[in-house]
Amino acid sequence: MNALAIPYETVRRCIKGTISPYKPPGRKPILDSPIKCRLLAHATATREQRFKPIAQVAAELGIHADKRTINSAFNKDQYYRRVATQKPWLSEEHIQKRLFWSNLAVTWPIDIWHRVIWSDEATFRLGGGQLYVTRRPEEKYLPDCCVPKFKDYVSLFVWACIGGDGSKGPILIWDRDILGNWNSLSYTQYVWPYIENFRMEHEIFRVGISNSVFMQDGSSVHTARNTRKFFYEKAKSGLELLLKKSGNILAI
Repeated sequence: MNALAIPYETVRRCIKGTISPYKPPGRKPILDSPIKCRLLAHATATREQRFKPIAQVAAELGIHADKRTINSAFNKDQYYRRVATQKPWLSEEHIQKRLFWSNLAVTWPIDIWHRVIWSDEATFRLGGGQLYVTRRPEEKYLPDCCVPKFKDYVSLFVWACIGGDGSKGPILIWDRDILGNWNSLSYTQYVWPYIENFRMEHEIFRVGISNSVFMQDGSSVHTARNTRKFFYEKAKSGLELLLKKSGNILAI
């Protein structure tokens, strides 16, 4: 053994072992590889299939096994039942506009991104319940794993902005009893002071340069004639560019 440089334990196993492999201990698994592949493929074939309970998917294939056994088979391939992610519904037109804007801005240097002031609104609402889907962790935002989120019942409305350099901007909780409805007039009247104050702070203390880039989406309030006219006038005093995430660019 020393001459062959073979470990003692290796030689011992070759002498004492058997030619035929040992039978694996325990009973044969109910869900072998082919059955498990069929089950996974059927459960994730379409959006409708992902929303079905795993037990129902197994029954459709004539697979009868304990619920824990089926869940374990899915979990070994990193498929779990998770609450469906809510995302605003996007039409094909929305998708193409967002893709256009992304391709346009992908070559921006880092100093331009630091000049950006990002703004957005969010609504907190009740109702809807929770729907579960079968997915992997990285499939959270897959279209088949999401449920559309529509503007129905609004309980709380919030506007906020942040700087492209990571600085936190103001947040405004919209109280309809005080500020009125969310429209072009109220937006320019009540939100603009927050934008202007943060812009000045952002340029003086954060970025160190003027000509900020203010970013907002293409909602009807932002694209209304009065809002566009208002921003054109204000741009003359320092807001160099107004960009919309929908893909339109307004050079000011």
